[in-house]
Amino acid sequence: MEKRLSSTRTIRKEVPGAQQVKFATEFKLVIPNELKLYNSEMKELYISKNLNIELPKSVGKTIHDILNKYLESKLQNLNDENQNNADFTELEREDTGIKQLSSVEMTFYVEVTRAIQTYFNYLLPRCLLVEDENSVEPPDGIGKNEYDQAYGLEHLMRLFEVLPNYLVNTLRMNQNNSDKVANHMNEFLDWLSKSIDQFK
Repeated sequence: MEKRLSSTRTIRKEVPGAQQVKFATEFKLVIPNELKLYNSEMKELYISKNLNIELPKSVGKTIHDILNKYLESKLQNLNDENQNNADFTELEREDTGIKQLSSVEMTFYVEVTRAIQTYFNYLLPRCLLVEDENSVEPPDGIGKNEYDQAYGLEHLMRLFEVLPNYLVNTLRMNQNNSDKVANHMNEFLDWLSKSIDQFK
């Protein structure tokens, strides 16, 4: 049975002379069984036994690499579906390091992967490290906004455990937009569960 993580927040904002505005946001993520099992195994191995994960992760296995491979897979899928469509161009790198795609159809995928990258880099030192890991210095050359270039799948799974609660308490969006973001993140998690062996 897949693990469903969700958080709910309801905010009522008083606006003088106007109809009351209501924000009711629920954010649901479904953790596929393969990822749930992997996460449990990593917790047992590293947290229960007080072992530290070796950093940086090898080339091709960092969160940065995982997100780029996801975008590449989405582009390939769209290209397969639109072989005669000339709107697709090569992947281009931006300052963030996440590959930018010019196709309008890819825009939301790019935004979601950038959001995952941003949330990870922000939340890692705040709530994704266990006590023993707090004393571990980031690898040389890795800045505070570049943790995704050193950490891998183990810490990425920790992000998705706390993300629903964090988003529901910090974002101001309507239910429709919240569901849209959650659906795209669930699509990413589904892809990751099927690709997990190459990132272990």
